[in-house]
Amino acid sequence: MQCDDCIQRERSWQKQVHGDVRQAQGRSRRPSRVQQLVRRPQGVTLSIVVVTAAISLIAMIVSPITDLLAFQGEVAIFQPWRLITAALLHGGIMHLALNMLALWMLGPALEQAMGKLPFIATYIVTALAGSVAVPLLGSNSWVVGASGAIFGLFGVYIGLQRVVGKVDMSLLVIVGINLAYGFFVEGVAWQAHVGGLIAGFIIGFGGALLAGKRTDGKRARGLWSAIGLTAVVSLALWELWMFIRL
Repeated sequence: MQCDDCIQRERSWQKQVHGDVRQAQGRSRRPSRVQQLVRRPQGVTLSIVVVTAAISLIAMIVSPITDLLAFQGEVAIFQPWRLITAALLHGGIMHLALNMLALWMLGPALEQAMGKLPFIATYIVTALAGSVAVPLLGSNSWVVGASGAIFGLFGVYIGLQRVVGKVDMSLLVIVGINLAYGFFVEGVAWQAHVGGLIAGFIIGFGGALLAGKRTDGKRARGLWSAIGLTAVVSLALWELWMFIRL
C-alpha cells in the first residue's frame, strides 16, 4: 500500500529519469515544424518557395517593403543587403508564379545532389552574382525577382553535365530561349540572368571538377571551394564597380 503523496513522488521521479534518458539519447524534444519542413528531401527548396512567395505577396500590398529590399546599383552601395533581398521580391503574380515553378522543378534534384547547405549557399551566391551583373553590364534600373538565382540553378545543371561530357540539349534550348527572351522584352533584367547563369556554371563545373572521384567529404569540400570562389569573385567585382563609381 502507498499513500497518494508517495505515488506522486514515484511518478515524478520516473518522469525525470525518462526525461534524462531521452535527453542523453538526443531525443529531449520533438523537432519543430520548421525543422521538420527543412529536413524533408525537398525541404530547403520548399522553404525558399514559401518565404519568397510570402514576402513577394506582402510587398505587393505594402509598397514600402519593395522600396526597402529592391536592388539598384547606386543605392545598394550604401544598403548592400539589397544585393540578396531583391530575390525575395517580384513584379507581379505571373512573375512570381513562373519563377517559383522553375525553382520547384529544378531545386529538389539539386538539393539532393549537392546537400541542403551547399544548395542554399548556391542559391544565395547566384542571386548575389545576378545583382552584381546588373550595374556591371550597364543597367541603372531597379531590379526585383529571383531570376538570377533561377538561372544560377540552370548553370549548375549545365556545369555538372559538362564535366561528364553529356550536356542535355533540351536543357540548353530552354535556357537559350529564356535568356533570349530577356534581350527582346522591355523591363526584363537580362543582366541578372547572365550573371546568375555564369555563377551557377562556375559552381557546377568547378565543384564537380574539384571533387572528381573523391570521397564524400572531399567531394563536399570541392563543392564548397567552388561556391566560395564564386562568392569572392562576385564581391570583388562589386567592390571594383563601387570604387569606380565613387
